[in-house]
Amino acid sequence: DEEEEEEDVNEKHAKYKVELSELEDKISSSGKSKKKKNKVQEENVNSKEIHTKIDKLRQALRNLEADWDFDKRRAQALYIEEQKNANETRRLKNERLRQQQREEEMARKAAEEEEKKGDDDSFGFGLGLGDDDEGDEEGGLFGGLLNEEEGSSTIPASTTVTYNIIDTTTTAGWKGRYPKDMLDEYCKRNGGLKVSYTKNEISKTCWRAVVKITYPQKHEETKNYELPTDLAAGTKEGAEQLVATRCLFELDANSAVYKIMPVVFKDLWLEWLDEKVRKYIKKIRVI
Repeated sequence: DEEEEEEDVNEKHAKYKVELSELEDKISSSGKSKKKKNKVQEENVNSKEIHTKIDKLRQALRNLEADWDFDKRRAQALYIEEQKNANETRRLKNERLRQQQREEEMARKAAEEEEKKGDDDSFGFGLGLGDDDEGDEEGGLFGGLLNEEEGSSTIPASTTVTYNIIDTTTTAGWKGRYPKDMLDEYCKRNGGLKVSYTKNEISKTCWRAVVKITYPQKHEETKNYELPTDLAAGTKEGAEQLVATRCLFELDANSAVYKIMPVVFKDLWLEWLDEKVRKYIKKIRVI
């Protein structure tokens, strides 16, 4: 019975500590600016609630640490395990969200293909804009193109749905900094490096981008940073923010800059970091 009681104290301590870490992370990513009054009052209320929870958790941790059965080493080991489980839960949640986005994209593409087939069967179907003559010309032109390229048109559709399309929109009243702005600042602080973006439209709701860093002090030497092959954004601006995040990660994966990014970029950073750590551990085990 005593052993079970000891485990309860230390396990409870580990869970509280993980919860405390997540709440403190929320506070740090919510930003420090409180000058504007509109749209900030609600955030301040939420912030107060979080601070109240933090205070209660800290007090609960102190009470547990004062318990006779508290074992600091065991509690720390359990905390590390709990933290790992929490990260894995978040990763799986993000993966489920991406899977849902992929399925929605596949359904949308399938619907578009069905519409195209319908247009091929009747040139004037669905016309509501312009006069009939213009409609006939458009129907004949695009109908012919669809027939000629029917085989090839399925190729981009099949490749498009393989992308994990990330929704990069942020919530109203969000406080923090965007990856592009942070990358610009990094380049200015490191010898006036030049930044340029190249965007690639895969479809209307699927964009990728490449960021090029030019080093003036190295005879205009350049280096390109790209997104992982399966990653894309729903907008061109989102694609730039995504690739800027990836660039910052590759420049310094251990940096804490991700903490003040919008949640979507922050979660990606943590996923990349987890993947990097797993590969490193696997490499060590092989050696």
